Amino acid sequence: MDIAARSGDVEDLDAIVALSAAFRAEQRLARGGVLWDSREAPDPSRDFLLAAITSADHLCVVGTIDDAILAFAIAGCETTRGGTVIGRIELLYVDQGAREVGVGEAVIEAVGNWCKAQGCAGIDAYALPGERLTKNFFESNGFVARLLTMHHRFDSAS
Repeated sequence: MDIAARSGDVEDLDAIVALSAAFRAEQRLARGGVLWDSREAPDPSRDFLLAAITSADHLCVVGTIDDAILAFAIAGCETTRGGTVIGRIELLYVDQGAREVGVGEAVIEAVGNWCKAQGCAGIDAYALPGERLTKNFFESNGFVARLLTMHHRFDSAS
């Protein structure tokens, strides 16, 4: 089994679109996922993904097992008000059947290398509440929690 990560390109777009749809469907089932999808999630369109693949301001990485694309990440950078550049993982997904074999680690390493080359002081990523495996994945790759978003939902009036 050959596990690798490489820059995504236009020829990978169909696979990335399919993985993105699977990611969004999975996230919507998680606690907080519906609100995340309607508020914080990046644009789900094919055009957004194509722009991320071809943009110098973003990185698209695909993770492969024996040349089959089973993971992807989209990352960018932002500059804080204080002038610090922070990497931002906008999307990261590993197909359920390809988890815990190293493809996600290969993708996150490629993202980290790109962010370092961009002069980033660190990388931000997110995990929805209750997504213990996602949290564990990030922690095992050197991430720590730095911010929790608290939310109070009002029941709809009947």
